[in-house]
Amino acid sequence: MQFSDRVREAESWWLVSELVRRHPELTIIQTHPGGGQYDCLEVGRTVEGAWRKVMDVNRHGSIHIMIEQASTQGGGEEDDLDDDDWMITDWVQRALASDDPHALLKDVEQRAGLAVHGSTPASSRRTLAFRVIASAARGAMTSKEWSPIRNWYFDSSGGGGDEQGAAGPDRAGPRARVSLPDDVMGTPAYRFWMLLGETGETIVETDGRAWLPSGREIDLFQLYREGWGVQRLAAEVLAT
Repeated sequence: MQFSDRVREAESWWLVSELVRRHPELTIIQTHPGGGQYDCLEVGRTVEGAWRKVMDVNRHGSIHIMIEQASTQGGGEEDDLDDDDWMITDWVQRALASDDPHALLKDVEQRAGLAVHGSTPASSRRTLAFRVIASAARGAMTSKEWSPIRNWYFDSSGGGGDEQGAAGPDRAGPRARVSLPDDVMGTPAYRFWMLLGETGETIVETDGRAWLPSGREIDLFQLYREGWGVQRLAAEVLAT
């Protein structure tokens, strides 16, 4: 079954944002393996300064799951699961066909060996930022000006790549060039995501901040603490 890019974008963002929400030690980057041939959302964590991938979601392919020996056996190597477990094909169809919206998410957790907690942790600045981006992806599905959400860093070779659309994230001022301790592979550009809304491009930083097309900065996390819901924050980001 064929699905539009809009649907694949929204479904992939919901899946990875909910995974990170349930496991806040994880984060999300966008990668383009094969020298830019593919478009993937990659989930992983930084362990002792090294990036450890947990899974990637190929928007037009399969979900590929890795297992981290560091989290299960005390080692530091990253290996594939058995062939029957490490790849999920037709993931969009599975997600849309199931009566349980969390079925695919729980399957991914089990295959990746991620411990399931009794309750979902409270949103942090980073997990909230990803939830807002995911909600914006759903909200933009009917927009005439739809454009895929892009990471500022175009990763085309496992950490190698270039910044894209630099004029946008530079609206974040000095923050766009400041390195933070948890930056993926020591690259600040991974923190910034570019979303096209009704009036232009909004920049969302995974530290819970956003810069609207007008140049106005908003603190998503502070607004969330003041009672703004995720959907309202997403509407603000999209300037709808």
